[in-house]
Amino acid sequence: MKEIIECVVNISEGQRQHILNKISASIKSVDHTILSHVDIGYDANRTVFTFFTTLDSLGKTIFNIYETAFAAIQMDFHTGKHPRLGIVDVCPFIPIKGITKEKLIPVVDKLARQIGDRFDIPVYLYEDSSPVNRRLESIRQGEYESLEPRLLNQDNLPDYGSFKNYKTHGGTIMGVRSFLLAYNINLETDDISIAKDIAKRIRGSGYKSNGQRVSGKFKSVKAIGWYIKEYGFAQVSTNLTDYHQCCFHDVFETSESLANELGTSVTGSELIGLCPKEALLISGKYYSNDANEENIIQAAISNLGLDQLEKFIPEERIVELVLNRLT
Repeated sequence: MKEIIECVVNISEGQRQHILNKISASIKSVDHTILSHVDIGYDANRTVFTFFTTLDSLGKTIFNIYETAFAAIQMDFHTGKHPRLGIVDVCPFIPIKGITKEKLIPVVDKLARQIGDRFDIPVYLYEDSSPVNRRLESIRQGEYESLEPRLLNQDNLPDYGSFKNYKTHGGTIMGVRSFLLAYNINLETDDISIAKDIAKRIRGSGYKSNGQRVSGKFKSVKAIGWYIKEYGFAQVSTNLTDYHQCCFHDVFETSESLANELGTSVTGSELIGLCPKEALLISGKYYSNDANEENIIQAAISNLGLDQLEKFIPEERIVELVLNRLT
């Protein structure tokens, strides 16, 4: 059985298509690597490349991405709505088939060291690859602009690499993690304050009120609110870190209820990248009693409004269906 890994590489570029085409080509050029989806965020100025690869092809694919991105993008000119630390902002590795986290962690650790040495950038390990299980948001706090103070104060230093090229390349975050659903809720308003209000009330970290921390509704949800000019509406942008505890419909229905309280409504939602079939089935069964698996998936797509922004094609967005092309 082949050892298959999913990578969901976040690049700080979402406005120059010719650069994104070069990065896509660099991924596709590697044998046994399949680029399954590209999510471009113009206002966020960020693109998510989702691909599957074998253990033998992993290193070449990753180096191709870093080399291509660094040759085409300069971080010191970058602006965008999404938090970011560098050009290749975050590079997560998810064991999918024939490999465990325990086996993948030392592979990624070696790769992180090589990336740091080759490009002279600060490399931070996160999630399961970090000895202290550091979270993405804590490493990225202060964003790209925080790197110079870190260097000057010798504080929050990277695991590998150096600061030699941080001004042009920024830093990068790498690590093995569990499957995560990147999922956005579309609101029928351009009022960013409503999106932010919903986000703080559903995310596990909650918010502060009168000096006290108020917990959010879902422990396994991270969320922010923003306005997307290209769409003309605000979104609640979420990461669902454990879809068995909180799945699409939980966040969707709760956001809709909160939106109604705040004088607006939810119009649909957006999946970034791919998801396991099980996640769509869990939410589909919330909306449908149908016994047919295809119909259950379609119930999820329809009721969650997953096709509001673009056609949702299960064969391209469900992990197991994409894997059929690789195995």
